[in-house]
Amino acid sequence: MLQIKKMHKQAIQAINQGNYPLVQQLCQQILNADRAHADAWFLLGISEAAKINVRKGLQYLKNAVALKPENTEYLAQMAKLLTLLDQKIIAKKVAEDALALKPENALTLDTLGVVFNKLGERETARKVFTRAIKYQPNNAQFHYNLASAAQFVGEPDEARLHYEKAIQIKPDFYRAYWGLSELEKNEVNESRLEKLLELFKNCNLNSADQLYLGHAISRIYEYQGNYDKAYEYLELGKRKRKIEVNYSHRVDQRLFDALKSVFKTGNTGSGQDSKQGENAIFVLGMPRSGTTLVERIIDNHSQVKSLGELQNFGLAVKNISGNKSNLVLDEAVIQEASVKDPLEIGSNYLASLQDRIDPEKRFLDKLPHNFIYIGFILNALPAAKIVCLNRNPMDVVMSNFRQLFSITSSYYNYHYDITNTAMYYTLFYDLMRYWKNVFEDRIYEVSYEKLTEEPELVVRGLLDNLGLEWEPQCLEFHKNISSVATASTMQVRQPLYRTSVGRWKNYANQLEDLKLIFDRVGIEYEL
Repeated sequence: MLQIKKMHKQAIQAINQGNYPLVQQLCQQILNADRAHADAWFLLGISEAAKINVRKGLQYLKNAVALKPENTEYLAQMAKLLTLLDQKIIAKKVAEDALALKPENALTLDTLGVVFNKLGERETARKVFTRAIKYQPNNAQFHYNLASAAQFVGEPDEARLHYEKAIQIKPDFYRAYWGLSELEKNEVNESRLEKLLELFKNCNLNSADQLYLGHAISRIYEYQGNYDKAYEYLELGKRKRKIEVNYSHRVDQRLFDALKSVFKTGNTGSGQDSKQGENAIFVLGMPRSGTTLVERIIDNHSQVKSLGELQNFGLAVKNISGNKSNLVLDEAVIQEASVKDPLEIGSNYLASLQDRIDPEKRFLDKLPHNFIYIGFILNALPAAKIVCLNRNPMDVVMSNFRQLFSITSSYYNYHYDITNTAMYYTLFYDLMRYWKNVFEDRIYEVSYEKLTEEPELVVRGLLDNLGLEWEPQCLEFHKNISSVATASTMQVRQPLYRTSVGRWKNYANQLEDLKLIFDRVGIEYEL
């Protein structure tokens, strides 16, 4: 017994040090002597997950939970791994079970907050992060997490308080400076500039911290009207990350070409006579083209419920393809999924949302990059509606470049370089022309500029296309209290405005080369 206790203590030290081989060696020895040692199973699960063996880690955690079902730390980590595996229904149940046990450990509460945040339960996440801080008030990361959750649910004052608290505790918390800059887009604190410039001089900044600082500095210069400096710090901030991701336009070109090669007509598969997907609405387009705005407008209709940004359709295509690669979508997945029954893809997608769909309402799936999947969507869900946003390409490209998207998502690898962003737009433009040629009026396009100029006219046309009655509250989208988990989290809480139209002209000197790119492929940008 003493030997097991000694090994257990050593295993805990090893996991804290990140020595996962030693953790596994010690825990296996413990379990050889005592198969009911719950914490050995738990530590094994954490070590496997840290090595990206999430499924194996989950199995070990299940063993730990089976032995100690009321251990909130076990349950919280199990819920975390379930979300990583996109098993959201089970993850939510496990997280709720853990929360019902009223945990008092700050780290466990923070883990649960992260889980609820990823599940889209923003208000619950906010409450849980608040409890974590109660038990550990001087943890900068906990304050950052609460600030982010508060920002998502539209509580800017609370968000600002906790971003600033995180910085007070940890003055080099670069991500918190960026969080503040996102929060204060319309009322920038210029007094922070000198401090940020001094921090940026640190030669040892990693690519992520350089991104956060570069964007925060750029935001202040832009607010001051110093667009040359704003652009300069965007480029400087993105430089290291651009090298790391090594984005290839040719890779995306091959991917889009593969899509066009398998969708020759709009009548592929057995699904064309089906009513499958009749309650589904997809809002898509280039990021920063107005997709969140249109989502909020439609979501304000009494007969629609938005489910937010979902990865479910892409995962359904991947699952049905049978491909075992690490990528959700590549040329092989496209080829393999294209020969499957499209209705099976649709059924898989709908099944993944069964706990979230209100049978009395239409549901809305807003994911900009779903424009890639239009061929699959319209064959898998023949009765679904698709709304695609169009916006001046110069504004789209500059807005993508100005924005810091998730640094862990390969979807946005193009946006670390302005030329790559413009080239990606040309791929989007070409693919959308192809989809329109194949599927014709099954894709409804909305002009962002026209929406901001004549909102009622455009919204009436949009609702009519969706088969929805006119409801005036759709124009009062800014009163919608539901959380927003996108870069537009603060903008869509304001009435419709036009200040973003033509914003690219502030950077006209830096964008001259983009005109050449667009001219070469016939894309109009002087709207």
